[in-house]
Amino acid sequence: MKIHRFFLSNLVLDEKEKSIKLSDKEIVHQIVKVLKLKIGEQLALCDGKGKEIICVLEGIDKKELILKVVEYKEFSTEGRNIILYLAVLKRENFELAVQKAAEIGVNKLVPIITDRTIKTGINLERLNKISKEACELSGRGTLMEVVKMIKFKEAILEVKNNDVNLFFAPGGTEFSPGKTIDRNSKNVGLFIGPEGGWSTEELVLAKENNMKITGIGKNILRGETAGIVASFLAVNY
Repeated sequence: MKIHRFFLSNLVLDEKEKSIKLSDKEIVHQIVKVLKLKIGEQLALCDGKGKEIICVLEGIDKKELILKVVEYKEFSTEGRNIILYLAVLKRENFELAVQKAAEIGVNKLVPIITDRTIKTGINLERLNKISKEACELSGRGTLMEVVKMIKFKEAILEVKNNDVNLFFAPGGTEFSPGKTIDRNSKNVGLFIGPEGGWSTEELVLAKENNMKITGIGKNILRGETAGIVASFLAVNY
């Protein structure tokens, strides 16, 4: 049976807690009016950092819910820390990439402005809401944060201490499971370009900064498709 999962940024989880009063207006509305959960049904509250509690709905009020805590869980935070540096795309395409990256298991998404970026405006609040909902639906114990937009050259400086940075571009060395990313690599940066592709200068900068120029398949992929595929490969291989 599916358990609906909700992230609360100010949630402090205590294993000794037996009962919780939930008064977050948005979540109360979603539980009561949208999902129409009934007394006795279960749900999960998460802190977004790998901890959650399974609760049973005991009382329903217009402004508050009474929850009985039945189980405390802690997700493993081991594994790769995947940061996706994605060139800003058209709104619907960028939102799709954000949603799928969150579902797949990316830890952080950084919108970047490149030489050929056309659209330079984003709604950060909306993007983080899309990420939050995707994390809830996919059963993740942690949130993928979408952070403020930066320029490509700033991003290069930001990732110097990563174990590996993959720069996805046509003609790059084909991604090979278990080889492109060393199994011991903890921090991994992924760079995906805009609709018009990377500029020659950006490709040179990537090589000068020891990024692995990496390819995905024989066909040229759209930015959102490349972001989704690259994320899946980095998380799972």
